[in-house]
Amino acid sequence: LTPLLVKQGVKDVGKVNDFEARYAATLELVKGDVALGAQLGVRGTPTFFVNGVRIPGLKAEFFDAAIAYELKQAGVIK
Repeated sequence: LTPLLVKQGVKDVGKVNDFEARYAATLELVKGDVALGAQLGVRGTPTFFVNGVRIPGLKAEFFDAAIAYELKQAGVIK
């Protein structure tokens, strides 16, 4: 992707018309997310955390089961 294509995509898809004005602040937010991901052991996307536990390779069809298990462990559901 070229910088021009990125700017046009942000405008078309994200409806952001002030890319240059928002770039620096957004870049810092992204850098913070990358640093947090590294601390948490994120190696790719998507990475799921359920109740604070990283679950690598969780397939979408098992996501509901993982949530239900944690809710049952917490006594929220029986």
